[in-house]
Amino acid sequence: MHTRAALAAALLAACSAACLATPSKAAAIAVGAYADPAGPGNATQKAVTTFETSLGQKLAVDNAYSSFNWIGSLTREKWDIAAGRMPMKSWSAGLYGVSCVLLSDVIAGKYDAQLKAQAALVKALPGGIWLRLFYEMTDSQSEHCANPTKSGPVFIAAWQHVVGIFRAGGATNAKWVWAPGQPAYLNNKELAFYPGSAWVDVVGEDVYNTTNTAEPFAAAVCTVGPTLGKPFAITETGATGVTNQVAWFANVKTVCPALSAFVYWDAIGSAQSFAITDPSAFAALQAVSTP
Repeated sequence: MHTRAALAAALLAACSAACLATPSKAAAIAVGAYADPAGPGNATQKAVTTFETSLGQKLAVDNAYSSFNWIGSLTREKWDIAAGRMPMKSWSAGLYGVSCVLLSDVIAGKYDAQLKAQAALVKALPGGIWLRLFYEMTDSQSEHCANPTKSGPVFIAAWQHVVGIFRAGGATNAKWVWAPGQPAYLNNKELAFYPGSAWVDVVGEDVYNTTNTAEPFAAAVCTVGPTLGKPFAITETGATGVTNQVAWFANVKTVCPALSAFVYWDAIGSAQSFAITDPSAFAALQAVSTP
């Protein structure tokens, strides 16, 4: 079983010299975030630095979202690496302007040219990157579209195909984050979608408090992930309102003793806002990273 120190080693192995100098990498739990408190489409660099100012420390992980057909200069990721953060690209099967790619087409090689170009861009980065590929594979709309029968073998074959192309292209600075959503864990469905130890670098979990009540962090989601022999991370999480947020953060270290990283979703959802606005909630989140 991997410990928090194992994730620190994974972060350091993938980071540039700037990352190596980041104090937050030595924290008990690496705290990260997706910072988009002003609403969809405003997850800017300014939003990240503003969140860090309120938190009182640099983020260890900066989460950003991309459709399957992303291409470009990876400016945001380079900026993160230079600042000492680990960029995490949450990479969906969705497409801009179209519903999704089919995982069966990925397996058949339809997107190989695109994937090779993306691998070359990642390889050229001056440090490491976390790729959270096909996240929430049993729960999200995009992944339902991509894998209509919710087939574990199809998901695994597509995952291994993408990872294989990146590795063959020399993009070994990419670390692969496998992250089912909360329903998969609670319904014992997650392992049917596990690509295997050789194909995963970090095991993740996405879990939210959507009840609008002050609940402690959901201990049930911290049972299976840590047994898979990889660093374990909460890759998306949120709670609504300062009272609920403080309660959600307060017992994380107790109920998830093997947890290595905790990435908050500081944004407005479809029906609720998970954005942190109160200093006491920021202090409670910062305390998660205190040894």
